Amino acid sequence: MSFFSIALAALLVWGLAMAGLAVGLIFQRKALSGSCGGIDADGKPLADCLCEKAREAANRAGAPALTESDCEYEA
Repeated sequence: MSFFSIALAALLVWGLAMAGLAVGLIFQRKALSGSCGGIDADGKPLADCLCEKAREAANRAGAPALTESDCEYEA
């Protein structure tokens, strides 16, 4: 196999992956969003979303609410 055929095959696979992601995003009709941290669409800083997600999960499970000290972590 030549370099050109390998590069073409890789480009085709990459293009199909991008098309699949785009189709999935279109059918879900949801905006792209980051994982945790950063800023939201309005430019306001986001809270520590890992802690927020843990609080929401605790609420759904009926567990005691997490405190700020529960959310602290060492970098």
